[in-house]
Amino acid sequence: MHHVYFVFDESASMSAFTRSVRDELRELERSYGQTCDLHFLGFSDSVFHSNSVDTVPPQHGSTSIWMAFERISILLKSVKTGDEASVVFISDGQDSNPDMCTRRLAFLSSPSCQCTLLCIGIGSQFPTTLVLEQLRPKFHTVGDDGLPLVIPLCSPVESGQVFAEMETLVFEQQTQVKVFNEGTSIRDLMSGSEQTYNMVVNRCSRLSDREASLAIMDEGMATLERIKGLAERLRDTTLEVEVDFLPLASNLLRVGVFNASKCLNKVKNMTAQLGLMRSRVSNQGVMFASCTDAEKQKVLSYGHVVGRHLKAAHAYHGANYMVSKQV
Repeated sequence: MHHVYFVFDESASMSAFTRSVRDELRELERSYGQTCDLHFLGFSDSVFHSNSVDTVPPQHGSTSIWMAFERISILLKSVKTGDEASVVFISDGQDSNPDMCTRRLAFLSSPSCQCTLLCIGIGSQFPTTLVLEQLRPKFHTVGDDGLPLVIPLCSPVESGQVFAEMETLVFEQQTQVKVFNEGTSIRDLMSGSEQTYNMVVNRCSRLSDREASLAIMDEGMATLERIKGLAERLRDTTLEVEVDFLPLASNLLRVGVFNASKCLNKVKNMTAQLGLMRSRVSNQGVMFASCTDAEKQKVLSYGHVVGRHLKAAHAYHGANYMVSKQV
């Protein structure tokens, strides 16, 4: 059984996003309410928990993140060891009492089940440091650094796209891409570039050692360079497409979801960002952990994908070539 816990901020500062967030959660409830064990926890001054988003009373007070995760910690204790759990944290700002929040979270224990933590960071004040130092070490027990730490949400109109990405990562369990060679599809090259970037940033966020951070960055940049070379050859049609990839090659490339140019642009941006990070660590000794929340979130946001890309990939993957060509 897959247990999914949506922890969503309903403090006064979230008022511009409350409706769109609830609408997206309602859609997820309709889609997965019968096949997964869904839990909705709205928090502000208090925490309200229900198995349906519509029965969670709205709030407009202060922000009590620690109260929400104390409740999550209790709920996760009832999850069987062999079951799978996912926690999706949605917020726009720091706890109203940050010192108390840090103290209370320190007392929480990690769940005994396999648990994944994903975050949707609204605006530029999302508590990235709190997630990195307090929440992720306790509630992300799967050891998967390829998942994005934060998916940024800057405007209510982007809610559908952002929640589509989160939906695919939580419910579809995207496979880690580990091999990059001449048989790797554009879809996997793009996914692999994102996973590579996320692994570099997530691992560096836990380090205070300069040389260890530089080694991780150099390894990640080398992998991105290899992906770049393969994407360039696909762009120049010097690599043959696998027969099994024909549905994706014909449909996803035709509708502009995945193509070599987009892959190269993504890799270029990620490589540049890692280059800036490497320069700061190497020349100034500025570690990722010392950055502000806004700076961390900006860096982390390079590792997320456009939601419609993932949704389309899963919709088309394995489709019959002749039939899907007419879709």
